[in-house]
Amino acid sequence: MISDKKLRTNVNKLIFICCLFLTGHVFSQSVATVLFTSHTVKVKRGSVESNISRGASLQNGDTIVTSGQAVAKIKYANGTLVTLGENSVYKILAYSGNQHDIQIKSELTSGKIHSKTSGKKKEILKTPVVALAILGTDYNVYTPNSKATYVLVNEGTIQANGKTLDIGAGFLITAAGISEAPFPLEGRVDDTSGAGVDLNTEVNVNDLDNLDVAATSLDVSQAANVAIESGTSIQAEDIVPAMDTLVEIELSCGV
Repeated sequence: MISDKKLRTNVNKLIFICCLFLTGHVFSQSVATVLFTSHTVKVKRGSVESNISRGASLQNGDTIVTSGQAVAKIKYANGTLVTLGENSVYKILAYSGNQHDIQIKSELTSGKIHSKTSGKKKEILKTPVVALAILGTDYNVYTPNSKATYVLVNEGTIQANGKTLDIGAGFLITAAGISEAPFPLEGRVDDTSGAGVDLNTEVNVNDLDNLDVAATSLDVSQAANVAIESGTSIQAEDIVPAMDTLVEIELSCGV
């Protein structure tokens, strides 16, 4: 027969284990989803670095790293869209689903992003030279090096060092202060890439220049639509028809 003391000890151990499990679940929950990637895009999670592609879940603390010519588009749980350009390092510092909180805290160590959200969602974006306070906006940020950050406000409100940045004007922020400056062309992000990609399909798009359609779970019409939207071609052998039906098809949609 188990003594009361031993029973209490076992119960306490069980409660402790449950708390650890719940805590781990909270900290590992998804806060954003990858909508699209082209070329090599990696995520650093703790000490582990791995490739990511469309459909991957992102957590607080994740750092996204894009290679040369790469593009990555992510969508936060509150609907905010962030597109990363090539050679960018972007970290999700914290996310809150409470609309009264600062919902997104992130960091752009280097590279360029375009972010767009609806409503008055509060965000903080850190760069090596400034912390931007953002309220429901559409903006571009470009950090070419650790000493400079360019900001372009397309819509909404952004404050930097207590100064409100005007819509439509470009700004250069350095340790010396904030000044109006044309937003560099190389700092813009082509976020039209992947616009036609639907997360509900099962096509894994890693590179629009070399679209490899493996339509095991797609019917022929879906595969055709994907090829047409991306401006590439697929051959008959690239499509595995459902129900083992042999289909001969060749779509040529050259750029």
